[in-house]
Amino acid sequence: MSQEQGFWEKAWSTIKSVPGMGLESTTDAMDTLSGKKIEEQLEEFRKVFAPVLLGLHDQVRGQEQRLGLLEKATAEQVEKTRSFEEGLYSIRQQFKSVTTSRNVAFVALGVSLISLGVALWASP
Repeated sequence: MSQEQGFWEKAWSTIKSVPGMGLESTTDAMDTLSGKKIEEQLEEFRKVFAPVLLGLHDQVRGQEQRLGLLEKATAEQVEKTRSFEEGLYSIRQQFKSVTTSRNVAFVALGVSLISLGVALWASP
């Protein structure tokens, strides 16, 4: 038993004598091998980044809702614009019709004045 104990004491003193291989380094190495260190880092990242990611997720959801509302409003405006254009086209057609009617009325007035003049000139 004393040989075995001497072996472990010698091994431990050798580990302690190597620079950077003290108790803290050994504990760090054990934590790394067991995954405890990674687990602690993951927990730290979760505490830091989970609220950030949740906040970003909420902002993206809000942007999606706003985009949906904007698309709906845009579609409504497009429909109103089309309706307005159709009304404007109708008004233009009516204006052309009125202009044509006016031109015909002027021509008819001119013809009737000429006819009246001819009738008055030809009568004794």
